[in-house]
Amino acid sequence: MNPSQQIQVPGYRIERVLGKGGMATVYLATQMSLGRPVALKVLHDPDTPQFFERFFNEGRCIARLNHSNLVSIYDIGQGEGFYYIAMEFLPGGDLKSRIAQGIKPSQALKILVRLAGCLAYVHGEGVVHRDIKPSNILFGTDGTPVLTDFGIAKLIQADNDLTVTGTVMGSPHYLSPELAQGNRRVDGRSDLYSLGIIFYEMLTGRKPYTADSFAATLMAHIQKPLPKLPEQYASLQPILDKLLAKKPEDRFQSGAELLMNLQPLRNKKRLLLDPQDTENPTSETRSMEVAASPSKSYRWLIYPALGGFLLLSWFGFRQMTNAPDSSPTAEASNQAEASTQMAIVAPASMAEQEAPSAPISETATELEPEEVAKPTVDADTEETTSAVSPKTDLNNLLAKAQQRFAADKLSYPSSDSARFYYQAILQQEPGHPEATKGLDKIANRYADLAQIQINNGRTLKARRYLNQGLEIRPKSRRLIRMMNLLNRPVKPKSSADIFDRLAPENDR
Repeated sequence: MNPSQQIQVPGYRIERVLGKGGMATVYLATQMSLGRPVALKVLHDPDTPQFFERFFNEGRCIARLNHSNLVSIYDIGQGEGFYYIAMEFLPGGDLKSRIAQGIKPSQALKILVRLAGCLAYVHGEGVVHRDIKPSNILFGTDGTPVLTDFGIAKLIQADNDLTVTGTVMGSPHYLSPELAQGNRRVDGRSDLYSLGIIFYEMLTGRKPYTADSFAATLMAHIQKPLPKLPEQYASLQPILDKLLAKKPEDRFQSGAELLMNLQPLRNKKRLLLDPQDTENPTSETRSMEVAASPSKSYRWLIYPALGGFLLLSWFGFRQMTNAPDSSPTAEASNQAEASTQMAIVAPASMAEQEAPSAPISETATELEPEEVAKPTVDADTEETTSAVSPKTDLNNLLAKAQQRFAADKLSYPSSDSARFYYQAILQQEPGHPEATKGLDKIANRYADLAQIQINNGRTLKARRYLNQGLEIRPKSRRLIRMMNLLNRPVKPKSSADIFDRLAPENDR
């Protein structure tokens, strides 16, 4: 019998099988009410109560989390002899396949950053994934990595354990030493260890610890020395060593701490070049080089792409308020809350990382890719900006800026907008009072636009406007306050939000 004909789920049309696992079969299905594709995960006749509990634990766990790098849950229910979860369909394949094909080091680092920010948020919500591995990291159509499969996730404060008695749950090649030893009380540092294993595999194409048997692989995590990266990645070795430390207390204590320690790498030239790219760097790597050594006239405007990406992943950590006080995650969250009130939002996609950003000391958030403005300064902006001659009349630039602002052309087109002209003025005359006030007005206008969307229940569009404003004024208390309110636990997205996701706009 065709697997797609084995079940009938009310409200869904089964299209085909996407994959099978130890617990369930995943189908591509169409949600009839909205006409959208979904991934339908179906558990058939669970053999033990533990597997049933694990299955519904996954749905409950993800449904209460809200992050752009986490899979979205649409529905959960029970049919005749089976249980199901309907979730976001991610057609971009998984990280396991991408590793097999080969990943550029620059992309590996971007994926690491996005997942570190994601885990900072997840752990702050009191959840440990416990099964981080490449096949559980899928990609959206825009290349955004998305963490899935929370089947054996555990609440940090929970006393119950969902493992089957006498077994070790998880994938042996990615298990932390404490999980390999059967320690049931693990925290977010276990997930960071697994992330370190994945980072090594992305850079080298191989797993650091392998053996002939399940048990021997577990022992390798516990006993074997830390793996060494190839010489060309020596600058990343300290990061890897701290991710893969045998003792949890010797690792990064949170995803946020990992992001902070990645920050110095933003000043490294050619750090992330593939060997074959050294003589003929791509536009992406050329942009990174320019960012690493900006000219005096552009230094205020251009920050390294990597540094920008790191800080833009950071603000999600501000949401960490639900972890137990005794955990390292909670301590880091409290420190972050006490030390800063800053907020900046994350980049539009994995391919758009050359955007300018504020220093790493400011806090940032990960937002969904369609919620983010297109960067004003990218690989091509250097030419655009240079088109404005140093001798260009400032009054002419100011007049153009005011005209564009009046027409609500705040940031787009990127080379003919109010923001562009105000920044061109400041490039020639830093501290120019009217240009400075002009950027303040643009940021406030974005706040006004965001408030309108919030009042209409369109939070995705509101986030886009807040993001654009925070790019200009990252310390704006009004924008920060509005973003913090949006980042609180929310109700399921409205139909208007769904429309915004399918048809994002960038018109201001």
